Amino acid sequence: MSDDFGVSGPSEDVVQYQDGHCRRVLSVEEAFDRKFEQDRVFVLPGRACWLEGDGEVLVSVVGVGIVLSIYDEQLKFGVLAHCVLSRLVLDAFPALVGVDDAEIQKVVAPIEAAIAEMKKHGAGRNRIRTRLFGGAVLAGGGAEDGLKGLIFVKEYLHRKGVKVMSEDVGGNALRRIYFVPSSGVATRFALRRKEDFDELVRRESEYFIDINN
Repeated sequence: MSDDFGVSGPSEDVVQYQDGHCRRVLSVEEAFDRKFEQDRVFVLPGRACWLEGDGEVLVSVVGVGIVLSIYDEQLKFGVLAHCVLSRLVLDAFPALVGVDDAEIQKVVAPIEAAIAEMKKHGAGRNRIRTRLFGGAVLAGGGAEDGLKGLIFVKEYLHRKGVKVMSEDVGGNALRRIYFVPSSGVATRFALRRKEDFDELVRRESEYFIDINN
């Protein structure tokens, strides 16, 4: 399921994705009552993270960028990655004229780390379930930045032989993703407060400063 680009979505405040194509709309109270008292690890822009223990949750907030959850049902193991395209890549998309390999590598590094960790644990290509979140249209950014990022990530995953099972993308709200790597359950909250937008801008700015130093 996905939201249309350029509309005011996500239309539901909380959506939970479980095994297969199961998609449930939840109330905020129901979602928090179910699982979010567990230990949480925050996944920053440009990073990938995985956890070995049960009962732990990976959390990431995404706007224009793309967050990927990758899960192997047989292994009961999953990874969360947060991919952000630089302004250089966005402006040059899709031809990417003038963008060198080093710049592309910075963008795909979290995806590569996630795929490598899944392979390390013995994940089967026909078993992994990949979901995409983000790709929003935000004030102050390019109208097609989110769509460009989504296409970039999907094309890269296609080249790697990774199929995308579902997408929760578009709209003009941020998304906070809670992902339980031991069960593959992903719960998405829509964020519309100014302080959430300001915090994400700060974290993305820190990421770009870090990779360019």
